[in-house]
Amino acid sequence: MAQDFDPEDILRARRGYFGNVSYVDDQVGILRGLLERLGLADNTIIVVTSDHGESLGERGLWFKRNHYDSSARVPFIFHAPQRFQAAVRGENVSLIDLLPTVLHFAGDQTGDDLVEAIEGRSLAGLIEGDTSAKWDNVMFSEVMSDGLPSPVFMVRRDHYKLICGPAHPAQLYDMQADPHERNDLALNPTPEILSVLRALQSESESIWDGDALQAEIEHSVARRTLIRAAHNQGRSPDWDFYATTGEVGRWCRGGGDYNAWAYSVLSEK
Repeated sequence: MAQDFDPEDILRARRGYFGNVSYVDDQVGILRGLLERLGLADNTIIVVTSDHGESLGERGLWFKRNHYDSSARVPFIFHAPQRFQAAVRGENVSLIDLLPTVLHFAGDQTGDDLVEAIEGRSLAGLIEGDTSAKWDNVMFSEVMSDGLPSPVFMVRRDHYKLICGPAHPAQLYDMQADPHERNDLALNPTPEILSVLRALQSESESIWDGDALQAEIEHSVARRTLIRAAHNQGRSPDWDFYATTGEVGRWCRGGGDYNAWAYSVLSEK
């Protein structure tokens, strides 16, 4: 549901969010202090990251489910001063690169004993400042969560970002000239931009079959809708286990309003 927030509401939300960030910073400091007391600080690689960004009212958006940088970008920090120097890199990387990077630093450069191949690329060369390391400067992202009418894909190669999907017109942004993503180059492309757009669209089509995914999603929705309708007949099954310590009140279940439930729980304390 669309809802307008006045500037004071947005400021309050952002203040609370950054308060949460400060809290996380404090916890990282506690962990760092513990490593120092144990004598492990110089032999430990610390990685700080998260699952997604937060729009915080930018463009009227809250939460995630979009590919603008406010949602798509996340912190990705590697800390090991005894191993590599502090630096900021501008290459396009992804969270799926974390596992192969950790394997590399753990001494496993081949992964011969893995049961199946893993996705992602080791960031070790970028982190250690290896200027000879070649990096295919592209990353991919997708949003296919509930509440969306159709999948949305993103291809970011070098400083261009394509956002597209089977039910969405293509958007193209030059993240170097337009970091706030205000100028959609796909609306009136020059011949040069049209070439970039087509190349990224081709790259997207090589990764995703949008029409097939859309059909699969619609089939899944139909199946789950049928099951939900059946569960609404009589007593709906409860799949959660609850101990005999009054834990039922700790969890919000069903289709009720989450905020109303949360406030009712808080008022009982």
